[in-house]
Amino acid sequence: MSWASSEQTSNATVTYKPMFPPTVNHGDQTAFAVSAARSLVGVENVNDNMEPLMGSEDFAFMLIGNRDSAGLHDANFDFNDDAIPFDIAYFRKIVERRIPL
Repeated sequence: MSWASSEQTSNATVTYKPMFPPTVNHGDQTAFAVSAARSLVGVENVNDNMEPLMGSEDFAFMLIGNRDSAGLHDANFDFNDDAIPFDIAYFRKIVERRIPL
């Protein structure tokens, strides 16, 4: 892709190389995960209508229980340590529902 601005003459070439495929959440598995989360914190505390994000897989893990913060790879990112017990309970709930004892 090349372009020239009207203010000054300049050219640039941009090459886009996709490095990995997008992470796609399938409907049945997403509904299962949402149900597990709602059973822990209530329907009103689980947003199942988020806009799609073009983050890679490492960003997905940082959406659970984290507060507003700088981006994941920003030096000012502050992980919400208070979310760890919820995160553990959430993943435990998924395993217990999928593989009942």
